[in-house]
Amino acid sequence: MLVFGVAGPLFARGPRWRRVDVGQATNPMQAVYTYDSLHIWASTYFGDVLYTRDGGFNWSSFTLGNVCCPGLDGGSTAKSFFFFDTLNGWIAGQANNGPPPAGSFRLHTSDGGNSWAMQLDTGTNWGGQILFLNKRKGFDLIGHECNFRDSFLVTNDSGKSWQIKTAGIPACALGRFHFVDSLNGWAISYRPAPNNNAIDLLRTRNGGNSWAALSVSIPVCAGAKIWFQDTLNGWMWHCNPLLSNVARFSRTSDGGITWDSLSGFSSDYWFYGFEAVDSAHIWLAGSNVGFATVQFSSNGGRSWMEQMPGVGDPLWGLDVFDSLHAYAIGANGYVYVYSPQLIGDLNLDWVLSSADIILMLNYTFLGMPTSVPPADMDFNADCSVTAADVVLLLNKTFLGDPSLQWGCAVS
Repeated sequence: MLVFGVAGPLFARGPRWRRVDVGQATNPMQAVYTYDSLHIWASTYFGDVLYTRDGGFNWSSFTLGNVCCPGLDGGSTAKSFFFFDTLNGWIAGQANNGPPPAGSFRLHTSDGGNSWAMQLDTGTNWGGQILFLNKRKGFDLIGHECNFRDSFLVTNDSGKSWQIKTAGIPACALGRFHFVDSLNGWAISYRPAPNNNAIDLLRTRNGGNSWAALSVSIPVCAGAKIWFQDTLNGWMWHCNPLLSNVARFSRTSDGGITWDSLSGFSSDYWFYGFEAVDSAHIWLAGSNVGFATVQFSSNGGRSWMEQMPGVGDPLWGLDVFDSLHAYAIGANGYVYVYSPQLIGDLNLDWVLSSADIILMLNYTFLGMPTSVPPADMDFNADCSVTAADVVLLLNKTFLGDPSLQWGCAVS
């Protein structure tokens, strides 16, 4: 019987990424949004909306055309979600056919997504990122087509009506908003031709009523991603077109004016998602020559580790709830969930079943390998894997008792 020793306590295990088949395989995913570690929303390019209320174990779906509005058929796409709580939320996106006016839609739910009502806007402006500063005031991006220049949409009545507002900065279009409170926020501004491959960083101090372009200390290009912890400290994934096409990661401590490059990051990967939960835990999700890549830092970007290497599914979106729960979407129709490991789940499928029992029996009595280390099967904490641990897993799987714990805690 195998006996093992470890260098320290093993009563906690780090989370892992797992691919979840949400029934949309081969349909490219469009957006992902998490309200908390249980309630997650996602969408495809073909009008499908998916949601889970148990952290990603089970998913349900509906099509936009069937849930409320026949005009939102398969040519419409949910591009952004926002929820105040588990009941009240919005979907914004692009409508390609029929009413509402081709180009945009905004839907509101007050019952957790069981039913949706249309909230019309001013016309042919498609949603890019819906964001509310409070229950009345919200924003929605128009898109990157340069038809409306430096404009975005604003509501002051909980989304019942939307008006076009300009940032007052010469720009082709605005990119992602990021607010740290109801007054202070930043946005990406794409410059008009012939410089529309460059961006400016805009800042507002009055809730988006007026904006100013910051004279930043670094040149950046289109596709830059920003996140701010407070009014001074922020991070940016960007590239330096004057030197190379290689991406860089930098931070600011003066609200976005001066930036210092973090030497721990240097990559030619292309990232579509950038999320942080605090000044330490940061994720970047994207692709590298057709393969998924997630770069993760636990020290504010000073060093990075790659997660999900070798997965042949470029990641097109990312959202993070906390340092233990993150969600990504892929081009091949899958959702990827980052969460703590389920104790006793030897085949890493998020379910305790007879399959796990068979794996443990084969390991214990035949020495066959499993996907988890021996310490993750030592449920009675005696620093060995024996029949006693098999019995505990049997009882947990089929009787629900006892609550399993991680094993060997001695040196």
